[in-house]
Amino acid sequence: MLSFQVNPKLNRDALSQYRAFLIENPKSDVSKETLAAVCQAIELETRRQTQYAQAPISNPHSKVAREMYQVAQIMTGSFLGGVTLAQNIAKELDKTDDETLSYIASMLDWGFWLPLDQKVVSQILDDDLQMLMRISDSESSWFSQLEKAFHHYKDATRQNDFFQQSLQILLNLVSASKHDYGNYALMQRIGMLYLYHPDFLNLSKAEMYFINAAQSVQKETNLQMKRLLSTLTRQGSKGMIQDFESLKRRLSSEYYFHAGVSCYVRAEYERAVEYFETAYYIFSTPELEYLLAKSLLAIGRIGDCARILIGLLKKHEFYMLKASLDEGFSLLPNALDSLAIVRDHLLSEVRSKMQEMRAAIVEDSQALQILENIDKRTKERSCFSILQARSEIEQPRRWLLTPRVFESQSLIMSHSLRVNAICFSQDSRLVATASWKVIINEVESGAEVQTFTDLKSKETINALAFSPDNRILAAAGSDKRIFIWDVSSGALNRVLEEHTQSISSLAFSSNNRYLVSGGIDEQLVVWNTFTGDIAFKLKGHQNSISKVVFSPDSQILASASMDNTIQLWDIKTGKNLRTLNRHKHAVTHLQFSSDGKMLVSSSWDKTIKIWDMQTGSELQTLHGHDNGVDSVHFLFKDKYIASTSFNRMSKVCCIKLWDVLTGREMESTYGRFYSAVFSPDASQLAVASSDRSVKIMSAPEVPLTRFIAFEHKLRRELESLRKSESQLQRDPKENGRRRGERRKPSYWLGGLDLRQGNDRRQSQLKL
Repeated sequence: MLSFQVNPKLNRDALSQYRAFLIENPKSDVSKETLAAVCQAIELETRRQTQYAQAPISNPHSKVAREMYQVAQIMTGSFLGGVTLAQNIAKELDKTDDETLSYIASMLDWGFWLPLDQKVVSQILDDDLQMLMRISDSESSWFSQLEKAFHHYKDATRQNDFFQQSLQILLNLVSASKHDYGNYALMQRIGMLYLYHPDFLNLSKAEMYFINAAQSVQKETNLQMKRLLSTLTRQGSKGMIQDFESLKRRLSSEYYFHAGVSCYVRAEYERAVEYFETAYYIFSTPELEYLLAKSLLAIGRIGDCARILIGLLKKHEFYMLKASLDEGFSLLPNALDSLAIVRDHLLSEVRSKMQEMRAAIVEDSQALQILENIDKRTKERSCFSILQARSEIEQPRRWLLTPRVFESQSLIMSHSLRVNAICFSQDSRLVATASWKVIINEVESGAEVQTFTDLKSKETINALAFSPDNRILAAAGSDKRIFIWDVSSGALNRVLEEHTQSISSLAFSSNNRYLVSGGIDEQLVVWNTFTGDIAFKLKGHQNSISKVVFSPDSQILASASMDNTIQLWDIKTGKNLRTLNRHKHAVTHLQFSSDGKMLVSSSWDKTIKIWDMQTGSELQTLHGHDNGVDSVHFLFKDKYIASTSFNRMSKVCCIKLWDVLTGREMESTYGRFYSAVFSPDASQLAVASSDRSVKIMSAPEVPLTRFIAFEHKLRRELESLRKSESQLQRDPKENGRRRGERRKPSYWLGGLDLRQGNDRRQSQLKL
């Protein structure tokens, strides 16, 4: 049993029932191991009660279990529905400090109160007791007795009589003391023994000592007692930076709480409520709120009970499980009515938020599926499922990065020349950028990790590639050589030489066996990454190679060229498998889908094509860019494609998002940058600008409500732009625009909107 409740059906008085409860639940110490064992016992209890609830009515445990099950249905859906809550408490133990450990112990079992107090006394003795209590040298006799009493208290067990000896000494010291400071430290120990030790039970005396202790600590004015207060409240060094009055409130609240417990276990609920409410308004704790709610229910204050429980369950979901396994809760009159009020209130709050979000959500929002899942949770109608839905609404989450949904993450400004290449590591934690030198930065912070300057200042790097394990970075460019660097040490491992002209693209196979390079010299070179030897030299293109990429299973190599074609190669044999030649201009970029079944390509013919890898047929052609398309990326489990296009006259880059299934353009953004690269997990976007900087954009991390409001605001701005632009009548002589012509509404990434000019790229021109 997790907490005590007087059972009026038993032929024993309250004191006898409580003594039996303490004897049945002995606890000798407080440690992560003992608390973990209690969590496991709670899991076993949930399964046991499930069996009892399903047993025939003749089973002596069946009736009680079925009454408890009604509480469990409202709280967690079933007994077993609360197993997750016990497991969550157990997980918290791995990262707890002493303060957290103590509050978890008090939530799990009352039997931990006495060993918790012994731990506090041990900490007092480890410090300078005389200094903590502000005891003068003239009180040396009194102090020696106090020290003896505390040592006995600390070392006491159920097997020795140290508690008895300690109690007697403390009683004598309190009655004879003329000491002005810290008497509450003595009275607390006495009260704990009278309340939580079965051999010394005296609930009236326990109440008296705790009330006296509370009044004593409230009168404390000596600021030098702060260190003692910090120890007594189990705050340790953290208490020393807290306000003196706040420490007094914490301690006096705890004393009123224990005074309330002394009344609660006698079934004097009116008196218990007085103490619990006093403690609640001074400084609230989870177990205090739980016992206050039960006491309020016992005296018929159903609404107040529900109010306290609502606040408690929002902060500490574990109490849903505790109430489900608390036989005393189901015994209380109107328990189910009170819990129904709690559930309906929580459900009303969540549904109100759901209605607000549904009213604001846009048609194709990322949040739509999440909202539907939350709606399913609320239909389960248990407090646990409702609070889980509430948590999903309020918890910050990382959203999908799209051309219009992003936030600034970091800024890289370490290059003195134009940035020619950007590459993310496979885990999306690092980003490499290249000009005449190569720099690796952390994505999140922008901190520089490595700088490689093995090239001559007149040479430029045009291609970068991280190995699948992120340990190696390959770089190549106008130097015609490939440099292989160790990422962690910065050492140059190897230099590969074979190309006769500038190298334009690099790629590692996913199994890390091969590195392929493609260049202006029209050849593809496949290298053995372990030896640096050439595995194959592939010849088939009639113009510069613009992009090389391996399939996810490392079996196929795809290469794009300025000759308008895509070549597919068998990496085992080096044979040409197929040529894809439906583009009408230079093919600029390629990427395989994550399952390898599709290939997407971009071209200066202003189109994007999706290919079926099994047949080589063209699945779709996407139209919408006004200029040649420079890159394409599959995003979000291949549901979308992002493409980029740079207008060399206006110096403006465009990013578009497409739906793979329908081929529909979802959204677009423009900005004063010339290159944009997505990270492998699609959570980051790097854009290179003419100021030689690289800006890292990140998917926003905000709660559901804020994201829906953000999307709604963007959509309103877009609709406003669409309406205003639809009314434009352009002068034929103004900027070369035709009357009635208008731009597509879009989102602008920083600076002024300078979209104008024609793209004058020439075809068939070697770089």
